[in-house]
Amino acid sequence: MILVLLLMCTAYALPGGQPTPAHAAESTLAHNTPQARKQKVEFHQAKVGMSMLSTKQAKDLWIIVGRFAQIEVILEHCQARSRIERRVFRAAAPCVQPASLKKVRRHFRGKMAYYRKRLVSLDCQAKEVKALLRAGRKAVDQVVNHVRNQCNSCFFC
Repeated sequence: MILVLLLMCTAYALPGGQPTPAHAAESTLAHNTPQARKQKVEFHQAKVGMSMLSTKQAKDLWIIVGRFAQIEVILEHCQARSRIERRVFRAAAPCVQPASLKKVRRHFRGKMAYYRKRLVSLDCQAKEVKALLRAGRKAVDQVVNHVRNQCNSCFFC
């Protein structure tokens, strides 16, 4: 999930422009005339998508999504769900295309189903399992905060 925003960082564009940093900068310069300065120029956040990822980046994203699905299944088994799906998608929605979020969600849910079928009995009260649960929740919280920060603060990535 971390890569959702690391690899698909936000870009900005003028209304009707292409969602690329170069185009936004070019459009800004074109509007730097006395006549254009009188008009209010607004920037709109453009949503980024999976098509912006290289093959390796997409592969890395799927691996990370699978790992967080595994963590969530363990947390769920011990009644300690992190609700990572809802939290990350809420944080990423303002800057990632809905179609890309759907692909990631579909992969995440598929991996969760896969791991649920393969989960063996865990003693959720065991010291090692409790430590694993704490580490899992901490990792999820860090990812959610990272996605939120990347989506809210990235200008020209």
